[in-house]
Amino acid sequence: MNREHHITPELIGKYRAKTLAPTELVSVTRHLAICDTCRRQAVRGAESARLAGALGPRHLTFEQLETLVRQPALAHGEDLEHITFCGVCASELADLRVFRDTLGLKTTERKPSFVRFLLPAGAFAIAILTFVGLQLNKSPESPRTTRPESSLTSIVLDRNEKLGLDAAGRLHGLETFPTAEREIIAEALRAGTLPPQRDLREVLRGRETQLGGEATPVALLPAGPVGTVVPSDHPVFRWKAPAGASAFRIAVFDTDFNPVAESGNVTGTEWQPANALVRGTIYVWTVSATIAGKTVTSPKAPEPEARFQVASLADAEAVETLAKASDLASALGAWQRGMREEALTTIERLQGQNQQSKELQKLRATMSGSR
Repeated sequence: MNREHHITPELIGKYRAKTLAPTELVSVTRHLAICDTCRRQAVRGAESARLAGALGPRHLTFEQLETLVRQPALAHGEDLEHITFCGVCASELADLRVFRDTLGLKTTERKPSFVRFLLPAGAFAIAILTFVGLQLNKSPESPRTTRPESSLTSIVLDRNEKLGLDAAGRLHGLETFPTAEREIIAEALRAGTLPPQRDLREVLRGRETQLGGEATPVALLPAGPVGTVVPSDHPVFRWKAPAGASAFRIAVFDTDFNPVAESGNVTGTEWQPANALVRGTIYVWTVSATIAGKTVTSPKAPEPEARFQVASLADAEAVETLAKASDLASALGAWQRGMREEALTTIERLQGQNQQSKELQKLRATMSGSR
């Protein structure tokens, strides 16, 4: 086969169907290294989509792996760090290094000349295509094959992925997560145990403050945020009110009771400030309403203060990142960082999708009981 004689549709079909004989595979991949037309035909369609899905956004691309093999001095630091904890990419890197050694290619100097690079480049392109072909021709049973669901316990459906524990109590699923995060999730499924939470004494301290004064009717109460860290610097304030109450007003103060924000009259039972609050800062808030012709404010001594803290940007972004991949990981990460209401809301949503999960029931009960 040369550039003028393209690969037949039959061979391309076998390439995609993973049925090429070893000799055919070598011949086809050598041709693909020099023929753009056949290469585009071979990799387009369902197989390229399958490869992209298999590698996923968390894995290194072939270009990144090639740099690690041929020019490690030019590799990005995050790629080197990724290899240290990602078994999938580490395995593929080892395979590519075997191909390099088989073809007699050497690691390129930091500043290679064009002539020195040109000759090995074609051979390495063949190696890459051969590697891709071998991956396509692998049988379904491979080192990445997951355990049968029947052998797992404590199964939870999380974002269309099944999480569970094997016989040794190890987590199945979320394979690209760091070891520390996976162990927190495994412990939650093993025993319904929550991870340690950051110190919230300054946020919860208002619940212990008992001053003199007339108690506010319990019908008007702040619902949230209370005794928690909030991820957003534009938190939504919520309250419970009796029938007939009107002209609600929200007032937000710092811990020295200097005014920070005020709502004006609100008709519903939710309000979100237009201006951002300061991250890392603790706030106190009250709700006032007209009830039976009188203005009532809550909480009011001797009731405990309604306190909350706005999360740091780093904590907010960390939980947001977890939320893109897993509700369970997001709930546990939020709990660790003091976002108690956020964690409970997420775990309740996840339990709604896994109503038979005793582990989620226990996690929810523990979160609710500690408020």
